[in-house]
Amino acid sequence: MRKTLSSYSEFSNNPILKPPFIVIELTKRRSKFETIIDILNEIKRGTTRPSRIMFATNISFKPFKKILKTLTDKKLIYIRGEGKRSRITLTEKGENILVYGNKTIELIM
Repeated sequence: MRKTLSSYSEFSNNPILKPPFIVIELTKRRSKFETIIDILNEIKRGTTRPSRIMFATNISFKPFKKILKTLTDKKLIYIRGEGKRSRITLTEKGENILVYGNKTIELIM
């Protein structure tokens, strides 16, 4: 989220900074639960390639691999193929978790 500030009393001695300038607010980190729900939502939308899911959910490689392993161990997703040809699909159990997870996030937020 961006805010435009019109006064710059803190920076008044600096001739380079003149209003309006933009301050970017940092948001809180996502919880592991929110990250998992984001991944499941992306798979539900039809993204099946692991790299595309990783980029769409803004997760780096190592945490993404750990989460994928957890999701496959819990049988929430199914990975077909290997390497560049691997595709990820959502299982029925994964769809149920996604429905309840989205409802939980709605209630919390």
